[in-house]
Amino acid sequence: MSDIINQTGAVIEKSAELLKNPALTESVTGLYSWLGDILKKPSAKDKLEIVRQNKHNGEIISGLMANLEFLLEGNEALQNQLTEKLKELDLLMKQAGVSPITKTNEIILTSIGDIEICSGNINPLIHFE
Repeated sequence: MSDIINQTGAVIEKSAELLKNPALTESVTGLYSWLGDILKKPSAKDKLEIVRQNKHNGEIISGLMANLEFLLEGNEALQNQLTEKLKELDLLMKQAGVSPITKTNEIILTSIGDIEICSGNINPLIHFE
């Protein structure tokens, strides 16, 4: 399930760019609409609106994804619906010649004497075929 959460976050993060492409507008706005319908908390809906206005930061996206993960956990029907929406968008992007969205992973290496500490998000990129 974390794969579809990560991919959704990447799509939302790049949604302003995607909305500029007429071939993708309907699919992206459909994803927003679907998310708005399932995110019942007013604070989550407020975050979604901030993203729609392209005034978001990583913290807002992370908060939305946390809310989404909570809703999807144990709900296979919603997971399948979201997966289908992401597949549809991916197909439209291919047809429009738009590069697939990649989730940039961050790894932080810290060295303290002889000890190296690695932290960060190292989840793999999800791309639907």
